[in-house]
Amino acid sequence: MNQISLAACFSKHVCKSLVVLILLSISFESSAQFASNDGITPREKYILKIKERRNSSRYSDSIFYSQGKKLVWSDFSGRPSSNSGFAAITRSGFGMHWSEDFDGYTTIINLTVPVYFIKSKSWVKQHARKDYELAHEQLHFDITMLIAQRFITSLQQMDLNHNYAAIIQQEYRKFYNQLKVIQNNYDAETNHGLIKSKQKEWKDWIEGELEQFL
Repeated sequence: MNQISLAACFSKHVCKSLVVLILLSISFESSAQFASNDGITPREKYILKIKERRNSSRYSDSIFYSQGKKLVWSDFSGRPSSNSGFAAITRSGFGMHWSEDFDGYTTIINLTVPVYFIKSKSWVKQHARKDYELAHEQLHFDITMLIAQRFITSLQQMDLNHNYAAIIQQEYRKFYNQLKVIQNNYDAETNHGLIKSKQKEWKDWIEGELEQFL
């Protein structure tokens, strides 16, 4: 099964998926002291620490993914487009930013990967405020979390070196593209949720994949 990215609508039940790419500003410093650490393995010299942002403020325009919190229709605060044939739109994505610490021996790369839903850019028309349609939208958000976790896992399995900034950005773009593909396949194979048997297959697959990480 092919799979991927973010948002669903129902033109009288049709869903559309949109993906937002946010690459937060990144700053880092390199250190010439690395050259003198002969005998230290790459993983000892460059250690990746992951910190995911999960907390959301009720005053924020973003909801950060939390396993215990599902989307509700009141989260879709954007104004519906009267010109759109879609009944709902979800905007979500994952970003990244990092900082580094150096103790004279090892570089610690502190990476944060926020997985977010944008309330003001997500909307629903009144006739689509139903549980089934909302479940379809939730799975778009779940897919985003799944690909973010795959991105993190890929980095954790690498031996990073002094060129880690370029490596991280390259991996980020790769998994962002994967996100778009899976989201589009999800909508195509389920016909935006209208094919209920396919919708169930995707639900089972996504939930099973997420169990590996959450």
